[in-house]
Amino acid sequence: MKENLQIPLTEIFTDTFIQNNTKFKSFPELLSKGNFTFKTQDEFTKLYNTPEFNKFISQNTKFKDYFEMYNEGVTEYLKTKFVPEKVSEAFENINLR
Repeated sequence: MKENLQIPLTEIFTDTFIQNNTKFKSFPELLSKGNFTFKTQDEFTKLYNTPEFNKFISQNTKFKDYFEMYNEGVTEYLKTKFVPEKVSEAFENINLR
């Protein structure tokens, strides 16, 4: 059975990540400056799939679109969770059945 890992956006788009990769100080500020709002995960899913949101991301970040920004954020998140010398140990403990 496949399980989905759910990482809160606040852990992916930390203030440090946003400050290093965008014109903003935080993810909420990025959303606010773009006049983007959402209350549910479904609303956010619809939002990040819009041309307007992706255009805003490409114009105000180092990324071409939201998916590129998200992927980089997840990569950075995982780097903070896995110390390089422990990565192989972590993979040894994963049951792939």
